[in-house]
Amino acid sequence: MKHMMMDCYGAINFKLDDMTGIYDLLNGLAAEAKLAPVAPPTLIPYYYCDDKEDVGISAYLFLKGGHITIHTFSKRECYFLDVMYDGFFNSETIYNYLQVQLPFNKGISNYCVNDRRVTEMSRSNFTEQDFGPHLVGRIKPRQPLTLDSAFETLERLVEAADMTPISRASVVKDNVKNPAFIQGIIVIAQSHISLYYDLANDVLYFDLFSCAYFDFSKVEGILSEMFGEMESMQLVTRGDKYVISRSDNVDMNIAKCSSRWQKTLQKGNDKK
Repeated sequence: MKHMMMDCYGAINFKLDDMTGIYDLLNGLAAEAKLAPVAPPTLIPYYYCDDKEDVGISAYLFLKGGHITIHTFSKRECYFLDVMYDGFFNSETIYNYLQVQLPFNKGISNYCVNDRRVTEMSRSNFTEQDFGPHLVGRIKPRQPLTLDSAFETLERLVEAADMTPISRASVVKDNVKNPAFIQGIIVIAQSHISLYYDLANDVLYFDLFSCAYFDFSKVEGILSEMFGEMESMQLVTRGDKYVISRSDNVDMNIAKCSSRWQKTLQKGNDKK
């Protein structure tokens, strides 16, 4: 299970609000990286939040045993994209595709790739500037996961993390006749929680990407209560530049461009 996390800053803001563009981006990225989708993209606009700087689009595309997720912040000119997949993919292909289709500033952006099958117990330090924690883990459950228990877990984790849900849980099988995974996701305010249960190997992968600090003990407690002790867990910090809004210069330039016709008209009148 391979997991790529990208924090992209300095993106073109109008593209971050383009619903059709984001829809096409997810499909195109899956095709370019040779990832196997099992459903069409789901997009959720988020434009009525408490902080007007946090508006944007959250979207996900279910893959066979994984997903592509993206959370855009048009006012802050940034987006966060994750690819989790039970199979090989070339991270450079994904990076280069995004640089063309949804350009970002390479100098201030970053990404990392982790192998979720490797056992690791680690936690990164947090600062107030971080967009939020990304908790990922692997569990050997006491009993097999079902569609119902996956749904219940996702809904309960939102409450435990004290986050604002902007969707209900979506849970699917990757294949109708001979499924390899039960997988689910729920979108919270510009972030997400997901579960992937490998039926053949009886292994549960989960990730919780939050937009703010949360009580890790409550989340771990629910997972332990429902499934068992975690075999692997990593807490990764994301969004160290999230608080940077787009520059005033950009806004001023746009305003000047939008009023140039007035100056052209005035000059023409002066000549007369």
